[in-house]
Amino acid sequence: MALTMLLVAACTPEVSPGECLDPDDPCPGDMVTDDSGCVYDRCAGEFSGTLVPCWYAGRIGMVVGRVRLAGADAEQLAYVRQGDEFEHRRFGQILTYDLATGEHGPLTAEGENTRYGLRGDARRIAWSELASAEYQKTEGCIPRSDVHVLDLETGEAWQLPNPEQAECADISLSGDRVVYRATQTAPADRGQVLRTDIWMTDLRSGERTRIAGATTEEARLGSPRVHGERVAYWRGPPASAEGTAPSQLRLLELGTGEETTVDSVDGLAPPVFGTGEKSFLLAGDRAVVRLWDRLRVYDLSTGEAQDPIECGLEDCHPLLEQGQLVYERHDPETHTVQLYQHELKAGVVHQLTDLRPRLDAVLPLSLLGGRVLWKEHRGDWLVDRCGNERPATGRTPLWLWTDLD
Repeated sequence: MALTMLLVAACTPEVSPGECLDPDDPCPGDMVTDDSGCVYDRCAGEFSGTLVPCWYAGRIGMVVGRVRLAGADAEQLAYVRQGDEFEHRRFGQILTYDLATGEHGPLTAEGENTRYGLRGDARRIAWSELASAEYQKTEGCIPRSDVHVLDLETGEAWQLPNPEQAECADISLSGDRVVYRATQTAPADRGQVLRTDIWMTDLRSGERTRIAGATTEEARLGSPRVHGERVAYWRGPPASAEGTAPSQLRLLELGTGEETTVDSVDGLAPPVFGTGEKSFLLAGDRAVVRLWDRLRVYDLSTGEAQDPIECGLEDCHPLLEQGQLVYERHDPETHTVQLYQHELKAGVVHQLTDLRPRLDAVLPLSLLGGRVLWKEHRGDWLVDRCGNERPATGRTPLWLWTDLD
C-alpha cells in the first residue's frame, strides 16, 4: 500500500501556560496548499494511499461531479465536468484523467445537455443525458433522458432507444448488456410519475427486453443491476401503501428465464428506489443492499443472507467487486470515520485509513480491478490548546487510491 508522506511540522507553536492563540487563527500554518492545489491539514498524519493531484480545485469551470475508475487497468479516472461554479451551469462534459501521465482527454463534447449518473466497468462507461432545452420546451417539460454508452477501447458509442420518451437512469453494465430504469411522467400533472419499467438492451444485437414494469399505483421498482447471466432488482409496494407490504429482492437468471424472490424486507422500504449506485450492488454470486441501519450481504449461490455491518444515518456507502466489500463506517464511541475492506469469503476486515476523530472524513468512490478510489477531507474543525475553534480552510476534497491486497 503506497504511502504519501505529509509535511512534517509542529501542529501549533509552543505556548506558555495561560497564553492563548489568536482566536481568528487558532492553528496558524497547519493548513497547507501543495503545488497541485490540494489543501489539507498537514498535521493529520500520513495518507493511506496515493494522492491524486488536485487539478480540479479552485478552477473556474471545473466543478467536478461524479468520478470513477475506468479502463482495463483502472489507470484512468472518468469524471463529469459540471460547468461554471458561479453560474451554476449543470451542463456536463465527460473527460478522463490518466493517473500515470496526468493527462486529460475529453470523451464527449461540451454541448448544452446535462449528463449525470456516470457508471461503468473495465471497458465501457455509460451515463444518462437529458434531452435538449428545445425538446423540454416543446414537450411540456417532460424530464426525458437517454442512455449513452461509450467503449473506451474502440471509441464505439451507442445511444439506446427510448421510444417511450422516458427518463432513463440508474444504469448497470456487464459485458454487452445494459440494464436501466425508465420512468414515464405526465406533463399535464407537472411531472407526476405514471409508470416505471426496467429495460435490458444488448449492445451487439440491439435487442431490447422489458425485465419488469408497473404503474405508480401497482408497485415501485428500484435499483436494477446486471452481472453476467443475472439481473436483480427491487420491487416494493406503491408509495401510497409504503409499510403495508414487504419489499422484494427479485433475481432473474437470464440463461433459464427463471425469476425468484431472494428476500423480503418488512416495514420501511430500503432506500433502493432512488437512483443511488451504492444503495444496491451485484457482483458474481454476491449482492449487497444498504438498508436503513445496516448492510445486508447475500450469497446468491446458497440463498443465505447476513447482516455483518451496522450503519448510521450517513455512513456505509458500499463498493463490491470479486468478493471484496469496501465501505466507510462511523464509530460513535471514537467519533472517527474510517474506510474498510471486508473479505466476504474469509470474513476478514481490514482498516484502510487512519483518520482523526471529529476532524477528518472519508467516502468511497469507485472500485475496479482491485483498485479502490476514495475521497477525504483533512481538517474539519480546528481547535487550539485554548479551546478556540473555527471551520477548516482545507475543504478541498482529496482523491486517493490504493490497490487492495
